[in-house]
Amino acid sequence: MIHTDTNTYYATAFEKTVCFAISLFLKLWYLTLRFNVSESDDAALRREEKLVGLTWHNRVFLTPMLKIYFRKKFPMCGLVSSSRDGAWLAALFGFFGVKCSRGSTTRHGARAIVEMIRIMQRENSSVFVTPDGPQGPRYKAKSGALAVARGAGSRIMLLKLSPRKYYSLKTWDKFMIPLPFSTIDLVCAEFASYDELENAAKAKGISATELIDEFLGSQP
Repeated sequence: MIHTDTNTYYATAFEKTVCFAISLFLKLWYLTLRFNVSESDDAALRREEKLVGLTWHNRVFLTPMLKIYFRKKFPMCGLVSSSRDGAWLAALFGFFGVKCSRGSTTRHGARAIVEMIRIMQRENSSVFVTPDGPQGPRYKAKSGALAVARGAGSRIMLLKLSPRKYYSLKTWDKFMIPLPFSTIDLVCAEFASYDELENAAKAKGISATELIDEFLGSQP
């Protein structure tokens, strides 16, 4: 785990033990799920070239599964909030081989983003970012989420994850938990760079964040 601020919360030894147990349970859960994804999107996700993957905050449950299924051989890092909830999430991600930079696109964001870019460049690591996190509004991308992609100079993949059967928690983002033995539809949009994403948005007369909102959508 990468420390970026002295005011950031970190998991205790007991909390890490709990997270280890949870990770074992989740790995069994993931074995019951399957992705429905096109051959071209599957190949793009498995390509060794590093990427910045963007998906909504309420799909975070599925990001370790993306690592397991598509990026198992490649280094991965994540941008996780500096809150107590973020401490649990960072500890949990660690058991899936995902390094975490603590901060967000709002609180302590600048330091976390700079550290994230350094990790990507130093270790040729990919990253998953939730553009509407950590506190919303839901399904509204913020420009800070694009700073990592712009600074790292890597390709960008928008990941539209749609579980067919799921339970929704009563949180600000209506956090989604796919039911066991269900299918997750996965559709991707790939851009070679931030400039390509921005140019695609300009061609439609909208901003880059609006393009992300449009593609990822506001429906499950």
